Amino acid sequence: MRNALLASALVAVICAIAGTYVVLRG
Repeated sequence: MRNALLASALVAVICAIAGTYVVLRG
């Protein structure tokens, strides 16, 4: 269960970084 939670958190962080990159790129 902890691994699934960690994976979900990692995916959320990656999505946030990708979203920020797209917004900054224009």
